[in-house]
Amino acid sequence: MGQKSEKNEWIYGAKGIAAFVGVGVATVNRWLWDESSGFPARKVGGRWFAASAEIRGWLTGSEPGSGAKR
Repeated sequence: MGQKSEKNEWIYGAKGIAAFVGVGVATVNRWLWDESSGFPARKVGGRWFAASAEIRGWLTGSEPGSGAKR
């Protein structure tokens, strides 16, 4: 996985989220558009953004509503 600081930061765009998680942009896009994935991101003004702490929780399965392990 990519480097992650412990503080909560906003990550903007699918490319930024992909770099943070350490996966490809196509994978992030699949998570973003598949509501059943439970990926913790929001779309505002045509751009996706997510909180780093929420992504970390989703990846570890500790985020409420998180799906299966990734």
